Amino acid sequence: MTPKKQKKVERIRDLERKLIEAQAQQIHNYHSASHELEKMGTTHCMRSAVIVTFTVLGGRTISPVAIRDGLSEATIKALQEDMRRSFEQATAFKPKGWIGE
Repeated sequence: MTPKKQKKVERIRDLERKLIEAQAQQIHNYHSASHELEKMGTTHCMRSAVIVTFTVLGGRTISPVAIRDGLSEATIKALQEDMRRSFEQATAFKPKGWIGE
């Protein structure tokens, strides 16, 4: 059975999604995202809102939700911890011959 041929628009949408997924997994993004999260707290976003959207690899998403008055300190710390864990997993593999070996 041959796979269904995608239309040009579907192929472009699929490639754009894959590009965003690849860019999101680049190591340098963890650093900047972790620091930017601190600006999404209740002290910086009072009388405003943070729009949150979650996207799983493969394209499944949760609709955007407005968190009024910013994220709680506990939420920020939990997200930063998840980013730290993900960063550690992403940098766990080091090819032979690299510094520290």
